[in-house]
Amino acid sequence: MLALPSAATNLYVYLEHAIGSGPLIYSLFDIALPIPLPPPPPAAPPIEVKPLPNPNPILQLKLGEYPRRMCCVQLGSKFYLFGGKYDDLDLCDDGDIDEEIKKKYSNVTRDDYPRDVYIFDPTTTAAADADDDKLMKAMMMNTGKSKPVAFVVDEKIYVLGSTFTFQGGNKIKNLAEKEAIKEQALFEMYDPSDDKWTVLPNPPPIICDIENKKTEWVGHAVDLEEARKRVLLIARQGIYNCLYSFDLDGGQWIKCLTLPGPVNTFIGRCELVGGFLYGRSYETVAAFKVPLASNENLEEEIKEKIKNSLDKRALWETTLAEKCPFYYASKEMGMDAMYTFPQQLYSSSSLLHLGNGFFCFVLSGMPPHPYISIDQGSVEDYKKRVISIVIFQNPHVGDDQTEEKYFKAKFVHSAHYVINSPFPIDGRIRGCFSLGQAWDSSSWSLFKESRIAEFLLQEERQRAAERLLQEERQSAERLLQEERQRAERLLQEERQRAERLLQEERQSAERRLQYLQRDHERTVHLLRMEITRLTVQQDLILPFLNSFQAISDPVESPSSSQLTTETLVSNPSGDTTNRMETLHLS
Repeated sequence: MLALPSAATNLYVYLEHAIGSGPLIYSLFDIALPIPLPPPPPAAPPIEVKPLPNPNPILQLKLGEYPRRMCCVQLGSKFYLFGGKYDDLDLCDDGDIDEEIKKKYSNVTRDDYPRDVYIFDPTTTAAADADDDKLMKAMMMNTGKSKPVAFVVDEKIYVLGSTFTFQGGNKIKNLAEKEAIKEQALFEMYDPSDDKWTVLPNPPPIICDIENKKTEWVGHAVDLEEARKRVLLIARQGIYNCLYSFDLDGGQWIKCLTLPGPVNTFIGRCELVGGFLYGRSYETVAAFKVPLASNENLEEEIKEKIKNSLDKRALWETTLAEKCPFYYASKEMGMDAMYTFPQQLYSSSSLLHLGNGFFCFVLSGMPPHPYISIDQGSVEDYKKRVISIVIFQNPHVGDDQTEEKYFKAKFVHSAHYVINSPFPIDGRIRGCFSLGQAWDSSSWSLFKESRIAEFLLQEERQRAAERLLQEERQSAERLLQEERQRAERLLQEERQRAERLLQEERQSAERRLQYLQRDHERTVHLLRMEITRLTVQQDLILPFLNSFQAISDPVESPSSSQLTTETLVSNPSGDTTNRMETLHLS
């Protein structure tokens, strides 16, 4: 079993970066869990995303220097990394790989599947150390491992490689003429006490000769509940997932059964507790009842039942689902926190059994970009990553705890952290590990009196800090409210003054208009009076003019009949006095 120190519990998340997402290939993050955990709330608390405390990540490995799909296991305080396949440096994005690494391996022929084993101990390395200097090397494996799965039992490390990606052109050292995959050491065990690898029997069949199906190991779970220790391994063969069992004491392989469709979503580390196989299914947790007691004849029994059916596949799934029921965590039965996460794009997850029925579910992805979207869809903020954890307790799943294929669980703790990165941080979780205090049924309530007092003191300090923060927030809100009210008053006063000025201007304009109207009316009145006066004068003068015009004009020439013709006598002197008459007007 794992040897866990009794210090505070730390959770480690092992992330493999995606191709084309920057110069890194692996990052290891450290998350400190509060011990003891506070009493669980009645429902999932509000989502609050906090920055992940520094230094984080505690380990970063560069692209090109280490193989891809390298698995990781924890033994004591040490992490062991091994297996995987090197990327072809010529096919990688030139902007992602450091120039030093390109120069270092430009003329070096490396195994496609290296045998190297690396050790990282976070308790003995300093954060200021270079990442490559933080790693030590252990004894090499007998052969490299493609897409390996690894686990720890009784202080020993087991690793099993897949045959899914082996091809004739790949270079694998230490294989006599590389004759066949069946002759490779796919399964090995490492004992750190003597730094030695031991080859174990390969699983049957590695390749199905009839259907030519290669095997990729996608999940595993260690069963320590029975008298004989064994490990359950999930193999993807074609379109089916098959469950195999390896007897760690007897060294024998047994094919259990072809798994029902829902279990095909189980990938990575699973946990076998109380006869149920727990695993992550998409973005939640599910449990699958494994009939290990009668698994040897189960497939033959089902085949006999469906041999005359026209739709064998559908009947197989239905019958297998009846024999091996599949359960999801029920939101209504105490696990609403399992469905309450900040939005995460391109997410992946991992499940870890902390012991005694305590589980830790980890979900990690990139948050949506706050300003960018495409066709009304969210786009990831590729320089941020969110890590969400949910701890819950579920001793066992039984008929008394299920409700329409859902299982009960007791919510214990949840937290959400954000990581800021100077380069893209896309990738997938390849492992989750716990280093520290062993968990038991009192992990979230009563540990020791000193721990309780420490927790209560810490809680009181937190409450005091929250009260102080609340008071400061309220004081700031009051000041803000007073400033807002003062501004509103000033604004109201300015508005009223402007309205008064506008009203006065309007009244002044109205008065001027009234004055102009009165002046206009007075002018019109005067004009009318003048016209009347003139009319009266005209009426007075007109009769006089008429009578005057009736009198003959004294200077008017008489008619020709009245005139006497008188011969003009020449008057050289021009004197005409003798012709002048005096006219008297009466």
